[in-house]
Amino acid sequence: MYLVLGGAVALPYVFVAIYPLGLSTDLATGAGLAVVALVVLCFLAALAGTGSLETVRKVEIATARELLGGAVREIAFPDTLPREDRWRGGMYFTTHLLAGGVIGTLTLTMVPLAISWILHPFTGWTDGTRMGSAAPAYAMPLYGVGMLIAFGYLCAALGWMLTRLAPRLLGPSQATRIAQMERVADDLAERNRLARDLHDSVGHSLSVVTLQAAAARRMWEKNPDFAYEALGAVEQSARTALADLDHVLGLLRGETTEEASATMLQLDTLVRRNRAAGAEVDVSVSGQLDALPISVSRQAYLIVQEALTNALRHASGEPVDMTVDVSDHAVRLCVRNPLADGAARSRPSGGRGVRGMRERVEALGGSIDVGADDDVWRVEITLDWEVHV
Repeated sequence: MYLVLGGAVALPYVFVAIYPLGLSTDLATGAGLAVVALVVLCFLAALAGTGSLETVRKVEIATARELLGGAVREIAFPDTLPREDRWRGGMYFTTHLLAGGVIGTLTLTMVPLAISWILHPFTGWTDGTRMGSAAPAYAMPLYGVGMLIAFGYLCAALGWMLTRLAPRLLGPSQATRIAQMERVADDLAERNRLARDLHDSVGHSLSVVTLQAAAARRMWEKNPDFAYEALGAVEQSARTALADLDHVLGLLRGETTEEASATMLQLDTLVRRNRAAGAEVDVSVSGQLDALPISVSRQAYLIVQEALTNALRHASGEPVDMTVDVSDHAVRLCVRNPLADGAARSRPSGGRGVRGMRERVEALGGSIDVGADDDVWRVEITLDWEVHV
């Protein structure tokens, strides 16, 4: 059916091509052969040009998926047709119509002839000469059956050829597939980055809120002033978490608002917030924080935030020692805190937060050393932006 359909579509092109051939009186001459060659070239160019149209390609894909089946069903309808893919659609359309023309012609000529040969014993003919053959009359049915079998094999061979060609010529090209894979990889990387940001920012704020709320509840009667300050810190941390959540959700919705993100310049605010939650944080900064590139400063802030979150979550009440060293082309971060009894023993390599820190550092081409060192949890990171950023 698919081949006969191609032959039917090819008929108008054939009728148009026959007309100039009929105007030539002698096709055996050099001029006649030139006319034939020119007509054949124009015929093939017309087929290829039609097949390169985007609408024709979509119709061809739909027909092939329905009638050929197999791997052809996996061909997706393209949203847009790249220019470099148009010739592939034209090539397949031309091949389909030429193969269909062959099958259509043989269907109208060879199949009726084969049937007449098979029915020869029931006709009034005494020999095969009246059917264009000098074969004995008794052999005509065998020849007819052989012709039908050969015709079936030819249809199967051409159908197999088109089934193999369809995914290669109608499907996306290798360059298009690579571009699609790159877009998918970029989308996954962006979603992973957003998940890290959400985990780091909102997770940190909620950890601080939990500790501050617990401190306020314990000190409500003993020290109302401290409880009041803790509740104010809870309010501020919750607002920060909501702002970060709104920012990430805006990015997921495809909004392109350029909202300022926290950098190492807000390190003092981050430390004060953790101290208000009851953490004992000792910070030592050398160098100029404003000398950091914005991308490095943003990622360094998130790394420090995650390190402090882990310290609050897994070793609450233990002192945290943080060192920030900014040189001409690198920043070195070191966060150390004693481990509480049993903390991080079952997960010596860290959990999701540590994995997020590793991904951030690797994205910037830096180095990270994190883990338990005796009774101290240590995070050491180096980001060299001259080489990697």
